[in-house]
Amino acid sequence: MVRDDSDDSIAATVADTLCDADVSVAVASAAPWGSENSKTAVERYTVDGDRAAVREQAATRALEDLVTAVRDGK
Repeated sequence: MVRDDSDDSIAATVADTLCDADVSVAVASAAPWGSENSKTAVERYTVDGDRAAVREQAATRALEDLVTAVRDGK
C-alpha cells in the first residue's frame, strides 16, 4: 500500500473529531469458589471530547470507581 500525506491528514482529522462516547466501567471482586461472595458492579458513563479526552475520562472514571469500591468494601 502506498501512503501519501492525505492518509496522515485523515488520521489527524479522525483523532481530533469530537464525539460523545458511552463507557462502561466494571469493578469485580472474586471470593473463594462456592462461597457466593463474589461481587460485580457496572456503571455506564457518557463522556465527550476527542479520542484522547475520551480515553482519559474513561480511565479516570475506572480508577475513581475502583477506589470507591475498595474504600467502601464493595
